[in-house]
Amino acid sequence: MKVNRFLKLIVILFTTNLLVGCAYLNNCSDPSDCLDGKDIREGVSEPQKLSKDGTTIDPRDNSTVKKKKKTKKLMPTKLGKGFKPTVDVKVLWKKKVGSGIGLDDLKMQPNINNQLIYITDYTGSLFVLNIMNGKQVWSLKDKGVEYTTSPGIGSKLVLVGTGDGRLIARSKESGILKWIAKLPSEVLSRPLEAPTKIVVRSNDGSVYALDKKTGQEIWNYQKTAPKLSVRGNSNPLLVDDSVIIGWDDGRMTALDLETGKVIWNATVAVPTGQTDLERLVDIDGNPILDGADIYVCSYGSGVTSVSSLDGKINWTREISSAFSPAVGNKYIYIVDDKSVIWAFDKITGNSVWRTNDFERRSISAPLIYRNHLVVGDFDGYTHWLDAENGEQVFRKKIANEAIIVSGVTDNSIVIVTAKDGKTIALELDED
Repeated sequence: MKVNRFLKLIVILFTTNLLVGCAYLNNCSDPSDCLDGKDIREGVSEPQKLSKDGTTIDPRDNSTVKKKKKTKKLMPTKLGKGFKPTVDVKVLWKKKVGSGIGLDDLKMQPNINNQLIYITDYTGSLFVLNIMNGKQVWSLKDKGVEYTTSPGIGSKLVLVGTGDGRLIARSKESGILKWIAKLPSEVLSRPLEAPTKIVVRSNDGSVYALDKKTGQEIWNYQKTAPKLSVRGNSNPLLVDDSVIIGWDDGRMTALDLETGKVIWNATVAVPTGQTDLERLVDIDGNPILDGADIYVCSYGSGVTSVSSLDGKINWTREISSAFSPAVGNKYIYIVDDKSVIWAFDKITGNSVWRTNDFERRSISAPLIYRNHLVVGDFDGYTHWLDAENGEQVFRKKIANEAIIVSGVTDNSIVIVTAKDGKTIALELDED
């Protein structure tokens, strides 16, 4: 009996301590609450719960913390429905030519010479077509070679640069190999044939003058490239006895064609900002000569008119563009990095008109053709504008892939190529 009483006493003491301990840990005013499984601890929050509206709830103070909103992605401008063209543009012919240009930063547009179209693709193929009907005259393929430039056409040669730093010269009549020159890095700009030399630049900032018959080096000019730049180079521009080069640091240089010595330097764009990315001022659009003036665009900076005689700046407008400008009778036309098209007075640089109709449609560099401005876009449309006032006069979907390079023309027919190699010949019907 004493043993049973002793055991009962131990059980009672154990149960009492348990209830008191529970009350102490949970701050229970009534120990029975602890036995009911209640948790009324103060100052300790429960795991946050997500409400239906996407906010989180804190049970301590009923406050809400709003979920961070996602930045709304700006979409390409939609083309207006019900558009009616005011001019008639005919498709003369269209065909798939090769494998296309590959990466978007390869500016491999066709080249026209004596009623023939020369087209390169990134797989190392060269095609020559009749401009009137699109029929192939001849073609070839360099196996295992990546072509990275538009074909440069001279009096007797067709010149193509490669991704491994070679310049390949062939007969433009037959495609027969004439010579190959090795350069220090990839060639991204179209080679230039001058009267007595071939001028080519490589992506490391070097410019070479080569013998037309042998490809042997005559002179070279070296310039240090910036740490960071947009992939691509502007084409060399021949001006009388000099060659003009636009650099990745926003400067432009005139080199003597015979010796390679500097004639003048011009600062077209000045880098600003704290980071290398903010300081990008590449001149990747081709300089265009009109009379005695050169028009050039730079990425992240602006469009500039420069005197070809001494490099003096005529005027500058702060509009970022990586494209080549198009020069008409009175105006210069620019596509900026948001696909807004601008027209400026050639003499004063004053803005004449602009259109946002194609904003964020990734349109190509502009082409001037019979007082019309021709561009392509990411969805395979060709758009034609009145060069005088910017009004859209024609549009048509002509390809399933993006049109990212400028069209070319012989002033009679416009040739447009899509990214996948689709080639289309267009003509304005003025009857």
